[in-house]
Amino acid sequence: MDGDEAYRSGVEARFEAVLRQVEAAKRELTAWEAQCLLLAAKSIATGDWLLADQHVGWSKDRPPARHRAPPILATVEGLRSAVEMSRRLREMRATPAEKAR
Repeated sequence: MDGDEAYRSGVEARFEAVLRQVEAAKRELTAWEAQCLLLAAKSIATGDWLLADQHVGWSKDRPPARHRAPPILATVEGLRSAVEMSRRLREMRATPAEKAR
């Protein structure tokens, strides 16, 4: 596993860890968490791993005092599915050299 692949795996693992914490607490995502994690899932899908990592980190913070997030209907399972679809698409698009790694 090269450094980039290890970093991508780490971002996905941190994303999944946040989802597991929400599930373990038996609660719904807050508007802040949903917004951050949706942006993280979008960044994962587009391959912007630094931005994805930043959004995952922000999801664990308290929202800024003046933050007024619109209600976002996101579920833990929906976010998990979005990241899994991104992973599958990356695998399908991988070159033979990338698949050999």
